[in-house]
Amino acid sequence: MEKPESNYGFREQTVPVKEKEKLDKLNRKWFKYLKSHPLTGDQLPRLGTAGLVSTMQMRGQLSTKNYKYGTYEDYEKVSGEYLAEEYNIVNKGCLSCPIKCARTVMVDGKPVKGPELETLGLLGGGILNNNLEAILKWNYELDELGMDTISSASTLAFAMEAHEKGLWDNGLTFGSTEEISKVWDDIAYRKGIGDDLANGSRWCSEKYGGKEFAVHSKGLELAAYEPRRTVGLGLGYAVSNRGGCHLNGGYMVLVEGLSLAVDQQNPHGKADFTMIFQDLMEGVSSCGQCLFTTYAFLPSLIISHPQSWYTKAFCKIVPYIGFVLRIINKLPTGIMHFHIPVIFNQSKALKLITGMPVTFGSFIKAGRRGYTLERHINTRFGIRRKDDSLPKRLTDDPQIPGNEKTKVPLEWMKNVYYSARGWSRDGVPTPKTLRRLNLDKLDSYKVTCEEFKK
Repeated sequence: MEKPESNYGFREQTVPVKEKEKLDKLNRKWFKYLKSHPLTGDQLPRLGTAGLVSTMQMRGQLSTKNYKYGTYEDYEKVSGEYLAEEYNIVNKGCLSCPIKCARTVMVDGKPVKGPELETLGLLGGGILNNNLEAILKWNYELDELGMDTISSASTLAFAMEAHEKGLWDNGLTFGSTEEISKVWDDIAYRKGIGDDLANGSRWCSEKYGGKEFAVHSKGLELAAYEPRRTVGLGLGYAVSNRGGCHLNGGYMVLVEGLSLAVDQQNPHGKADFTMIFQDLMEGVSSCGQCLFTTYAFLPSLIISHPQSWYTKAFCKIVPYIGFVLRIINKLPTGIMHFHIPVIFNQSKALKLITGMPVTFGSFIKAGRRGYTLERHINTRFGIRRKDDSLPKRLTDDPQIPGNEKTKVPLEWMKNVYYSARGWSRDGVPTPKTLRRLNLDKLDSYKVTCEEFKK
């Protein structure tokens, strides 16, 4: 007997699970591990992503004054600790999630979703604002308007700097926040300066000047992590298929300071690890799982004991084993015909749900195919090496004056990355790479940008 239609016109459906008992057993073990892990069981439940503000400050990774600096003197007033002590009323999370990383705060007497790290960083130090209560309000307003807090905040910071430098008389200044709520409304309804701001920082820089400090890649504004002190993520921002995204970029900052102390400025090995992290995260995303579970891929032992000899040794070795990942990437995925128990249960869970012969190797290949397919489509629309870029502020200007290591050596890392991926020097997946990933048949259907627009 069919179930009745819901009020929304959809019929309720149950998702068939191939081996439910085994999946339940696996999930119980996995949940137990996630709750015991220092990142997914302590930091994220206790402070959410907002807890990263203090760590980023310590590492020089907290974007400040439109990424001009990497530290903010008033960071404690917009930190996760201060949010938890003064404003958080309850932790929430997705249905059945053991992590519960979301914060709930009061705005105008109503309980609403609290800000994530990106919002705190970019609407805090990013515009030199230390008023956390204002950030809570803006976060709610932007959510209600359907606007992204990252792009909104970063475009606002660009406008403030353009005004400061005399390029654009818009009345916006760093540290002055009284009219910000009106700015959000003007952007949403394209009124006054909001009509320009609605187009983003790249568009504004092309109209008014200041391309060197319009902080975006492929037109998408960057997250709050300052890449001059996490050069692997700097590469990830640049080569990301959807523009300056820290998640599609591989999130190398996780090992460059947030959880491990792998040398932040050393570019060696970063391209290879960026590639692997991107493929892993693409695979996790493709099967509908939360990316925060990938935090637990780093063994809790090395996270919990940062001063131990084995953690220090691991961090020292990482930059010099990239070539191993490059070799593995070129080998048939069948050699990885296994699962990685407990710390990476995604592949085993997918197998138990679908009944497909999923292994860790085929899971990685699925992520690699997805990432390469996105790039292949982008190249049809003209994306090339020149588009895998960052503003000159991040590649040419050292964050610490006189210290050349505190800038992103992007072009050098791109060469290694393209080679590791099997792309040409211009960033185009080669025919050999497409054949290896069973994507070569796509070439039988060609479409140009102009045809697509029609």
